[in-house]
Amino acid sequence: MGNRMIFDQVVVPRRYTILDDGPHESVLTSETAIPLADFYELLGREDAPSTIGVILEPGDDVTGLESHLDRASFVALHFPKFTDGRGYSHARLLRTRYGFEGAILAYGDVLRDQLLLMHRSGVNAFYMREGQDEVAALEAFNRFEEQYQFGLYPT
Repeated sequence: MGNRMIFDQVVVPRRYTILDDGPHESVLTSETAIPLADFYELLGREDAPSTIGVILEPGDDVTGLESHLDRASFVALHFPKFTDGRGYSHARLLRTRYGFEGAILAYGDVLRDQLLLMHRSGVNAFYMREGQDEVAALEAFNRFEEQYQFGLYPT
């Protein structure tokens, strides 16, 4: 992985740590994300941080997260394949139905051509797939002057 990310349409140094496997004992901060099942398990512990990031996989049920979003500092949506669009639905639900205002990070097989639609679905942070140039990818946010579909963020 590179050392840069796109956050609110600006290229910045990477900010978040994704812990998708293994024990998560000593490295938990508000800028660390853990899998959804581990997040639920952590909620009941007295030594848990007040907020932490949560990883949503495409097949995860986002509805159970609604009552715990106050404990989520950010949500990391994993896109294992660019052809799997379930993360778009997760982002849209988090923003519109559940009112989540924190960062929503897309990571995995994230390509330049997906950025505009991901952003319009509610994603505001991106870890690009290896080999993608973050600076060049910024052009995707301004590619189209007119939109025919409703988006959460204006272009």
